[in-house]
Amino acid sequence: MIVNYHKGFFSILLRLIVASLSLSGSLLANVVSVTGDINLDVDNDGSFEATLSSNGLSLGASLWVRQNLDMQGTVALLPSTMSASGNLGNYSKVVADTSASDISLYLPYAGNVAGRVYSIKKISKLNKLYLIAGPQCYVDNLSLVEFT
Repeated sequence: MIVNYHKGFFSILLRLIVASLSLSGSLLANVVSVTGDINLDVDNDGSFEATLSSNGLSLGASLWVRQNLDMQGTVALLPSTMSASGNLGNYSKVVADTSASDISLYLPYAGNVAGRVYSIKKISKLNKLYLIAGPQCYVDNLSLVEFT
C-alpha cells in the first residue's frame, strides 16, 4: 500500500545529494560556480548534468526547474527498519519487523506533508502491523489500516 504525501521530497533529495557529495572521498564531478549556481559536470565535457540554483534543483539534459522531477535510470532509497511502534516522521521507505510484537506506525498530519509518499513493507508473518493516519486524515478512507 502506498500513501501519497509529497511536500519535502525535493528537500530530502537535495540533502541526500549534498550529503553524498560531501561524504564522497572520490568525487569525480567538477563543481563550478561563478554566478551563485552550483553546476555539476560529471564527465568534464563542459555540459552540466545537474544545476542547483535559487530556483531549485535541475537534473539531466534539460536543465530547467519544474515542479516535476524527471529522471532517467534508477533511484534507490534506503529503508528504515522499525521493530517498535513509533511515528513515521521523515522516513519515506519503511521495513516493519513485527517478529517480536505488534507494531503501530503513526502517519503525520497530511496537511503538514502534502504530497509525501510512504512505502511500507511488513517483513514478518508474525504479529500485526497497524498504520494509523494523522488527525482528521485517512488512508483509503480508513483512520487505521491493519496488516496481518
